[in-house]
Amino acid sequence: MGFIANILIDVGLFLFAGGTLVVTSVFAVKAAVEVTDVDDWDKDDNLKKAHSWLTWASVAGWISVALIITLVVLYLVFGLETAEFTAGLVAKGLLLLTLAVMVVTGSFAAVGASFIDKSSKSSEAKSEGAYRDAIIAAVSALLGAAIIGGTFLWKMFHKPKKKGEEKKDETKRQIEELQKKLVEEKEAQIEAKKAEFKAKTRKLS
Repeated sequence: MGFIANILIDVGLFLFAGGTLVVTSVFAVKAAVEVTDVDDWDKDDNLKKAHSWLTWASVAGWISVALIITLVVLYLVFGLETAEFTAGLVAKGLLLLTLAVMVVTGSFAAVGASFIDKSSKSSEAKSEGAYRDAIIAAVSALLGAAIIGGTFLWKMFHKPKKKGEEKKDETKRQIEELQKKLVEEKEAQIEAKKAEFKAKTRKLS
């Protein structure tokens, strides 16, 4: 995989993370607003906690989106001007940071959803759509983090052979086949000589 291809994959992952966090933030805000639509929500400790966690999830999400946009711009500006090894290390660091942010944001939304479910007014909150939207926010962030984490691990351990290595392997394979063919021919010649010797021996006897 070439240097430019790696940069394109990294940028794609950043953009995917940004899009996922936008979805998470929108649904977290929506869920927080829907919590306030429940009558006397501010008198219910669980709903108050849910509102707080969802608000934090939304804030963390929007800040993360702005951060990712900045990181992508900086990566494109400086990544193309640095050596491949250095750019690779920078990309790995930024992806790990993005992954951590997504897990944190998704966890905040999940905690908010759990408080909605624990509330004595959970049925009202669910009817307003707060629980559903909190779950969507949590799942989108955590699922996105899982996809990015899986891709990150694949990039780390997947090392495709370079063209030079492929040619070297092909040459080695051809040499092995030639050696095998020569051995088979020699064995055939030996067997033929043995058969000829046996035939001569029988005639003499």
